[in-house]
Amino acid sequence: MNRWVQGPIRTAAIWGPYLEMTPSQQTLRRQLRQRRQLLSRSSQHRASFLVAQHLKHYLPYQRAHRIGIYSATDGEVDLSWLTRGTSKQFYLPVLQECVRPWKGKGLLFGKTSDRLMSNQYGIPEPQTKRLLGVSDLDFLLVPLVGFDRSGQRLGMGGGYYDRTLSALRCWKALPKIGVAHSAQEVDALLVKPWDVQLDGIVTDNELISTRNLTLGPQH
Repeated sequence: MNRWVQGPIRTAAIWGPYLEMTPSQQTLRRQLRQRRQLLSRSSQHRASFLVAQHLKHYLPYQRAHRIGIYSATDGEVDLSWLTRGTSKQFYLPVLQECVRPWKGKGLLFGKTSDRLMSNQYGIPEPQTKRLLGVSDLDFLLVPLVGFDRSGQRLGMGGGYYDRTLSALRCWKALPKIGVAHSAQEVDALLVKPWDVQLDGIVTDNELISTRNLTLGPQH
C-alpha cells in the first residue's frame, strides 16, 4: 500500500573522501515521486496555475522570448497555464541521441507547435529538423523529482539535463529555474561534481532565489 512520506526527507553526510546519503538516492527518488503522484487532481491543477502566476511576475521570465519547458509526466507540475495568452515562444526537449547520435546524451529543443510524437520514455517531443540548442534559449524551466533551497536538483536519473546544463556552463548565463510541487523539497541533497546549481525553484507556494537574479513582482 502506498504511504505519504511525512515531513522533509533529511540527508546525512560523512565528510571526507566519501559522501553517503540516507536514505539512498534511489529510495529518496522513489519516495518523492510517490509524493507528487499522490496529489489530487485539484491540487495538481492549483499548482499549475500558481506556478504560472509566480513566473509571470518574475523579471527574467518577463524579458525572455524563447522559453524551454517540458511535457509533464509522473505527477510533474503541468505548465499549460503558462503557455496561454502570450506571444512568447515555447520549446520542448528532444532527446539528442535520437536525432544526432554522434553527440551522445543531451537535449535539443523544438517548438511546441510542431507535430509531437512520444519518445522512448513515452514523453511527447517535437518531430522537426528545426531544433535549437539550449544556448539558443532565453529561459529554461527544468523538471525535477526533488530539490533543496541551495538550488540542487534530483532528477529522474537519466542524466539528460545534467549533461545539457554542464555543457551550457561554457556558453551563456541562461536563467535555469526548477519546477516542483512544494512537497518535493528536502533539507539537503548530495552534491556531485557534475551537478549544476539551478538559479531558482518555483513551486505552488513561492519562487525561491538561489542565485543572483532579480526576483519578485515588477511594478
